[in-house]
Amino acid sequence: MRTLSPLLSCCLFVASAALAAPLGSAFTYQGQLTFNGSPASGNFDFQFALYTVASGGTAVDTITQTSQTVNGGLISTALDYTDVPFNGQALWIEVSVRPAGSGTYTILTPRQAITATPYALFALSGNAGPQGPAGAQGPAGAAGATGTTGATGPQGPAGPPISLPYAQTISNGSAGFAVSNSGDGLNGFTSSAGNSGVYGNNTGGGKGVFGASASGVGVEGGSTSGYGLYGYSRSGSGVYGHTAGTSGQSGAAGVWGDTHDYYGVWGTSVAGDGVHGNSISSSGVFGGSSTGAGVWGESAGYDAVHGHTSNPNNNTSGVAGFGDNGNNGTFGISGSGNGIAGFSGSGNGVFAHSDNGYGVATDGSTSQAVDQNGWIKAMVHVSRPASGGVGSISRCFNSQLPALTASVPPCGFSYGEPVTGTMTIDFGFPVDSRFFTLTGTGDGTIVSACTASDGVFCSHPPTSVTSMTINMANPSRGILVDEPFNVIVY
Repeated sequence: MRTLSPLLSCCLFVASAALAAPLGSAFTYQGQLTFNGSPASGNFDFQFALYTVASGGTAVDTITQTSQTVNGGLISTALDYTDVPFNGQALWIEVSVRPAGSGTYTILTPRQAITATPYALFALSGNAGPQGPAGAQGPAGAAGATGTTGATGPQGPAGPPISLPYAQTISNGSAGFAVSNSGDGLNGFTSSAGNSGVYGNNTGGGKGVFGASASGVGVEGGSTSGYGLYGYSRSGSGVYGHTAGTSGQSGAAGVWGDTHDYYGVWGTSVAGDGVHGNSISSSGVFGGSSTGAGVWGESAGYDAVHGHTSNPNNNTSGVAGFGDNGNNGTFGISGSGNGIAGFSGSGNGVFAHSDNGYGVATDGSTSQAVDQNGWIKAMVHVSRPASGGVGSISRCFNSQLPALTASVPPCGFSYGEPVTGTMTIDFGFPVDSRFFTLTGTGDGTIVSACTASDGVFCSHPPTSVTSMTINMANPSRGILVDEPFNVIVY
């Protein structure tokens, strides 16, 4: 039978050298192990269990030490219960032992009480030691209840207005100046000649002036003598306006400009739209002026003013101009180059109306595709020299030539007299499907005229679709003659 006569000892060292180093938490345990009444010798495994009661209960910590050498029954070892706070409560040690590496542990009874030492007593009631390091932060506590909202304070005084003149430079992609309001978003007015009610300049490809409205005017400008609305852009739209207002709704225009004696709307762009207006059912762009231009567009690389409509109503136009001045020099729409370009899916690409002047007036020739109707394609006057001989084209117009050469004889036409009383004209474009009229201007009378499609009625039918044969006679003399005449091709 193994027995252990324990001796618990905790020595206090008072030498200055010992005080120089801090004490650890381990203490020395010494005891005597006997076997069958005789001191034991050899290697043994020990378990030292720590309890808070003398018997029963559950161990709060256990230290296992293996292959401990026992010589003459004496055992001495250091125990360090690092997980147990020594706060002054009573504690007991229960020892279990077995031969090293084999068998089951034998519990030695009774449990041995841990007694106090002068150093430990001093630690419980002596001077406080230095503050230890801060422990790890614990978990966040539960959120407190939300307090009630306090009463609204009195309204502060209004801030100062924008000082004029006002200027701002930004480069973050947002608007330089933005206004949101139930009334006018931005209202510009000037009474100074040559200045603008609203002026926008964009050199980065965006819009010089941009406005959108759910039911009113997208962009509106008014001026007494300068520009009602002026926009400039290097590659975007000089002025861009959009509205979702319905037809007949007062002022529901994408862009609206009005001035007394200058331009109602002025837009200029290097490569984009001079003025761009978009409306669901009202005017895309509306300009009014008493003596100047209602809408003026200027562009170096695109349409100065571009109009488009997809409304099947014939009275709805891509671009519509109205002039109410009796002066023939005042027009509803005017432009240079391709001054006006209008496109419509089923209505009028361009529609012009005037009460007292001309609906459309031009100081140059007009041109139309040869396969379309409505305008004159060609006009020819054939004259004869005073001394007789072969006639020639003395006056003419060819709508298929550029304007500078359209009226220069022979205007791209070829004239011939194969036999007396028979004359031919080759127009250079198909005339066998066109309408035409002929009028004699001398003693001769037009007997017949035909193209390749009805050449069976001609004495000399043309062999080309671009040619026409005219037969002429003098009824009073009963002979064929070659006399002057006019022909118009539609």
